[in-house]
Amino acid sequence: MNKDQFYIEEYKTLKAELLANVEESIKLEIYALGATAAVYAWLVSQEICKVIIWFLPFILCLFGSIRSYALIRRVEHIAKYISEEIEKKNDCPGWETYFRDNKKTLLSATVYIFWLGLLFITIVAPFFLWN
Repeated sequence: MNKDQFYIEEYKTLKAELLANVEESIKLEIYALGATAAVYAWLVSQEICKVIIWFLPFILCLFGSIRSYALIRRVEHIAKYISEEIEKKNDCPGWETYFRDNKKTLLSATVYIFWLGLLFITIVAPFFLWN
C-alpha cells in the first residue's frame, strides 16, 4: 500500500465514523425526547407522589446531553484531522476544508440549544406536573 492509497483508506474510514457519529447524535436526540415524553405521560397517569421520581427525565437527558457533547467533540476532531492532515496536505480541499473555512451554519448551535432546552424543560416540568 502506497501513501496515496493509505490516505484514501484513512479518509474513507474517518468519514464513515464521522457520519455514524452524526447519525447517532440525531438518534440520541429523538430517543431522549421520546423517553422524556413517555416517562412524563406514565408519571401523570400513575399519580406518583414522590417528587424525586419526577426528575428522572432530567437525569436521562443529562446523560444524553453528555453523550451528545462527546459525539460532537469527536466529529469536530475527525473533521479537523481530515481537513488539515488529509485534504490540505494532499492538496485536495474537500467538504471538511470548505466547511471549516466557511462556518455559516447553525447546526452545532442547534444541538446545544436542543439539549439546553430539554434540560431546562425537564428541570422545570416537575414543578408544574407534580401534584
